[in-house]
Amino acid sequence: MTLWIVLAVLMVFCLLLLIRRAPSSDTINLKQVARMHYDEQLSLLEHDLQNGKIDKDSYRINKAEITRTFMREADASSENAESNALSTFLLISLVVFTTGLSLIIYMNKGRPDLESVSHASATSMLEQKIGKSETTLGEALERLEADLRRKPDDPYLLGLYANTQFQLKNYHIALNGFSKLEDLQPEDRRWPISKVEALMAIAEGQVTPASLMIIDQILFKDPKNPSAHYIKGLFHQQRGENDKALAIWEAFTSQSAPDAPWMKTLMPQIRALKYPMPTIDPQTIQQITSLPESEQLAFFKAMADRLETRLHDIPDFPEAYMRLARTRLMTGNKQAAIKALQLGIKGSSDPAQATPLRQMLDNLRESDEN
Repeated sequence: MTLWIVLAVLMVFCLLLLIRRAPSSDTINLKQVARMHYDEQLSLLEHDLQNGKIDKDSYRINKAEITRTFMREADASSENAESNALSTFLLISLVVFTTGLSLIIYMNKGRPDLESVSHASATSMLEQKIGKSETTLGEALERLEADLRRKPDDPYLLGLYANTQFQLKNYHIALNGFSKLEDLQPEDRRWPISKVEALMAIAEGQVTPASLMIIDQILFKDPKNPSAHYIKGLFHQQRGENDKALAIWEAFTSQSAPDAPWMKTLMPQIRALKYPMPTIDPQTIQQITSLPESEQLAFFKAMADRLETRLHDIPDFPEAYMRLARTRLMTGNKQAAIKALQLGIKGSSDPAQATPLRQMLDNLRESDEN
């Protein structure tokens, strides 16, 4: 724990060196904007910790990544400004030292203050043999680690290692690998997104402020990056800011081709936000199951009727038509379920989105024939 505090202090010292430099007025403005962004993300991170969205370990990791990203932005904004030679030397030395030290700790020992992630699935994966050979994944990983010790800056080996660790759910090690890859190949757009995916995995699916900071950098360099747009919208959705999420996703999809691969993910999310469907909480479900069967059927029939009425004005909503069909089946009305599926298929603007409806329709028809 003490080591990480020392590293954080060193990062702050780097920040002070940056502030003490003598940039032009344009550079000062860039730094002020970067600092405001930095403070905003730290404030959001503190809020997430206090509200239980992330744990203390995830908080420390994300805070370190926010600081690292800010240092990157601040350093980049000063490249064309006049600088003091000594402060520049110290800044570079400290950044290299802290980054290198973190890499050694992560790659060779892991986080000393964080218990290693233990997963039965990961253990079984390590014991699996590769292809038809007698070599297990664990043995292959050991050889890869040995190769990396000889060639620590080899992007191919490091990429293979980081991605393997991610699949094994060793997200902290994967994050450090992706960070080093970003340093080695700053123009490669894969690594920032991979870092975000690792941060989200550490935070159990939450898009943290550290992730958002990286996403904003990605969008600055690549305004059409689909993953970045999706994750930025997800950040706002997870915070209950559905209007912001919807605006981001709709703006992006309006500029995308209908058959773009990301449309299959984004369009259901957009429909769910635009036309929120009523949900049943666990307590209500428990109350319903305690009712006589006739009253249960009446409840679900009324719910299906309300949903069907609402869908008259929303023909292009295959997920809702699937829900309607299933509810009709719960009441024993197979013909009404078939009708719902047919309407959903007919109203869908994307044939691929309607595939689950067609599959369910075929299954119902086959059951009738049998």
